[in-house]
Amino acid sequence: MKIKFFLFFLLGFACEFILAQDVPRVAADCKVIRQEIINGKKEVELQSLPFFTFTQPAHKTYFREKDLMETDATLIKSGKDYFLKMDIRMLSKDAAKNYGFISKGSPLRINYISGKTIVLQAENEANVAIENYTGHALYSVRYKIPSDELRTMRRIPLNTVGIMWSSGFELYNIYNVDVLIQLFDCIKQTNN
Repeated sequence: MKIKFFLFFLLGFACEFILAQDVPRVAADCKVIRQEIINGKKEVELQSLPFFTFTQPAHKTYFREKDLMETDATLIKSGKDYFLKMDIRMLSKDAAKNYGFISKGSPLRINYISGKTIVLQAENEANVAIENYTGHALYSVRYKIPSDELRTMRRIPLNTVGIMWSSGFELYNIYNVDVLIQLFDCIKQTNN
């Protein structure tokens, strides 16, 4: 048992060390979609990238071609502050009844492949908006990234994220594990 723990610890440390090296990467789809001055601060928003998708196992028979939930992520830099913005699309207006909303201050738990976990707090309340022509439920939520967590987000791939909805907590697997690394590389490339 002690050997397994030691090996797991060593693997996590090795992953963090290897991934922390400054390896030049090219951020795919690196585009600034908004740049303006708000309250005296330059605010820059990048184009969103796919973050994760999810369908509860009980609903897989209804959603064969696509997932129930599709989530994109982007970075916003406002002055020296960074924010993670998630746009969540649910392919059923009824799903919004089950999930509810994301309240201001609700936690977003980010788990890295190294085993490290951080928690961000929602800056806004994300209520559902129903898209007219599709009937999809849309949410947009913004989380402030603490300055002491920026180094970790820039360098270590993700494993899972957990969102606290008004209906409860749900954990999602991340398949685009380096999406935040790509977004931070994009901010760096745009010199913002």
